[in-house]
Amino acid sequence: MKKSLFIIAIAFIAVSLSTISCEKNNTEKPGPEVPGGDTTEVEEPVEIESISVEPTSAEMLIGDNLTLMVTVLPENAEVENISYTSDDTSIATVDENGTVTATGSGRTSIFVESANVKDTCVVQVYGGNKFPSQATVGDFYLSDGSLLDVSTDAATVASHDVIGIVYSTDTTRMGAAEKQALIDKGIEPHGSVMATKHVGDITYSNMWFYDAATQGWDRDEREIGIPYAYVVDDYYASYELSDADIEGYLYTKLIREKRADDFENGMYPIFRDAVAFNETVPAPGTSTGWYLPATGQWFDILRNLAGATLNTTSSFFDGETGNFFWLGKGDVPELMNANFEKVADDDKTMFDPVTNQLWTSSQASSNQARVIIFDNASFIHSFWYYKYYYFGARCVLGF
Repeated sequence: MKKSLFIIAIAFIAVSLSTISCEKNNTEKPGPEVPGGDTTEVEEPVEIESISVEPTSAEMLIGDNLTLMVTVLPENAEVENISYTSDDTSIATVDENGTVTATGSGRTSIFVESANVKDTCVVQVYGGNKFPSQATVGDFYLSDGSLLDVSTDAATVASHDVIGIVYSTDTTRMGAAEKQALIDKGIEPHGSVMATKHVGDITYSNMWFYDAATQGWDRDEREIGIPYAYVVDDYYASYELSDADIEGYLYTKLIREKRADDFENGMYPIFRDAVAFNETVPAPGTSTGWYLPATGQWFDILRNLAGATLNTTSSFFDGETGNFFWLGKGDVPELMNANFEKVADDDKTMFDPVTNQLWTSSQASSNQARVIIFDNASFIHSFWYYKYYYFGARCVLGF
């Protein structure tokens, strides 16, 4: 009996010790806990997909400031910094805030960049005191395509590179071809300019067309698109055609391109020299370049710069065989020269008191072209002459 009780007691003790051991193991080595049970993932930064700047192009005068506006997409993109740089700081500078300052005339680009994504603003800086869009008749046209107002003081005008005088801001009096040429360049047409210098000096003259090989001067340019501005024995009709003839840019272009071989061989001397005037007095890229004006364009020059009333009711006379002229128009050369008074001597050719006989690009017939003539005896003539005659030229451009 005693032996049985002893065995039971030993068994009880063993079970008790085993239970205590298991409880100690379970409490002394608990598993790790996640505080609050938070399982949120960290978001990746959103990259810039595009950057755009406003405006994408700008016109400025020297000394002007412009602050660029920048837009980054997507809107929640992470932008660490935006850099601004100028392609030519002699024309325009830009600071870290995107403020552009015009420093000199010319054309340059401002680059805006962030995270290898960029956009550009093209800046045109003008050296004058007004923009082409603000042009008025009599303004001084500068070599960079900007303007000095007609009222600008003489010292300022003389210190600038003046190449022309604005003679019209009526774009309905610009030829369709020249307006399209400007539009194709991305330029809105604003008006027309007469050069302050003659083609050559005031004594220069040359022929409209002459074929030395045949000693001939007869060629019908209607074949290439130049009409007749002339009606035989009807000076009223001749005036109407001449006044409507404002396509000098087109005619110069047609002679140069459609008669290319003969043009290069010197058969169109006055056109050749008018085109070469672009090398003597370079025209800005914001213009059509210099060309030989048509008759109607010369009428506008004399109307607007000499104050001449040119119509069929104001001292209008028959010059016979389709020619016509006006009387009582004052000292026309002196009136024209008044527009150049402030221009530096090296930048102008004054009109002669007597011998202002100038070719137009207008054709009168297959062997005749139209000429404009004026002097200090108060008359203005619009005549035709044979194409082998020698007359001078004064170029114009559209801007």
